[in-house]
Amino acid sequence: DGVVVIAKGDPDDNGKRPFYNVRLLKGTPGFTIGQPWRKLGTHYHNLGGFSMQDVRVPAMNVLGNGFVNIQTRLNVNRPVQSALGLGMCRSILDFTHGKLAEAGIEVDYAKGRSSRGYAEDRLIRMEALWEASWGVIMQCKWLEQQLGQTSKGFQTQVAMAKAIAGKATRQITQGCIELLGPEGISEEYL
Repeated sequence: DGVVVIAKGDPDDNGKRPFYNVRLLKGTPGFTIGQPWRKLGTHYHNLGGFSMQDVRVPAMNVLGNGFVNIQTRLNVNRPVQSALGLGMCRSILDFTHGKLAEAGIEVDYAKGRSSRGYAEDRLIRMEALWEASWGVIMQCKWLEQQLGQTSKGFQTQVAMAKAIAGKATRQITQGCIELLGPEGISEEYL
């Protein structure tokens, strides 16, 4: 139905251009939403582009101003998005585990690294990365409850959760695709 945009406003008396968090809805003159991209997996987020040409934003669509206000709003959502990515990775890891078992590769966690095959070792390392990332997100949400959303501890942990979980999601997804080969990119297994 629309987008939320972070934009810079006109300069104030000191020459600084403030940040604004604004909501633009379909039908706003000058605002056009492009075609959504075709993609695998999650379909409820439209990743298509949009354009703005001489758009006038009604005052009721200004959600807040100031960079700190905008960052605070984003910080609340970042651990949730990180958890969503890792949730998908857990599913991918479980699927890969099952496909390796079908191929006769049983993962034995008790074996030493030198006793394991490549696929076994790679899967164990990805699972360890998942566990570490999940721990960072859980600590982030705990800090939010204990210290509040505006605390420095929470804000630092949010930044770590976003960075670590984003990197882990990419590495785990790519690693599982490599282990699965052609089945990893099949639309049969979304």
